[in-house]
Amino acid sequence: MKKQAKQKQAHRARHVRYTDWLTEERLTLLTTWARAGLINSQIAENIGIHPSTLTEWKKDHPEIADALNTGAREADAVVENELFKRTQGRIVKLNRPYKLKERVFDEKTGKCIKETERLENGVYEEYISPDTTAQIFWLKNRLPERWRDKIAAELGGKVEHVEHLTPEETALLEKAMKRLEQVDTNAQAD
Repeated sequence: MKKQAKQKQAHRARHVRYTDWLTEERLTLLTTWARAGLINSQIAENIGIHPSTLTEWKKDHPEIADALNTGAREADAVVENELFKRTQGRIVKLNRPYKLKERVFDEKTGKCIKETERLENGVYEEYISPDTTAQIFWLKNRLPERWRDKIAAELGGKVEHVEHLTPEETALLEKAMKRLEQVDTNAQAD
């Protein structure tokens, strides 16, 4: 039974043409999917084609590529904006239900003669602290020359006089010094 379902799906996929997706309505749908955060393989599945076919369509048909890129850029902008907000401390307004009690008292005796409860929604403000993880992520990506994890260390100096080294230790020391010179050369190239 599963094999027949796959064959039907494969048969359907063969009948999907890129021209069906060049209409304004379908291009808008592609943009919407990309804006919603779907990746190419998910979009291809929604269309009913293989991801490599979608890649070819994007190469050959700029309208399809533009629709997908527009949606992805919009989604990226929203995420970038939210990430930036998380780096800042801020006050947000939130809705929260609360219980409201009403009591009616007898004027003569002062005793409670009726009590009712109901839920109400209220707006309150809450301070959200800055998110240090978001700050680090932002800085590493926006200012990598100052905030990257890799630290370039400059090594220098010269070994002038070493007593009592065996020939093996001398060879090991020379090998280590050559490796340090190579590391230093590679670090300068970066």
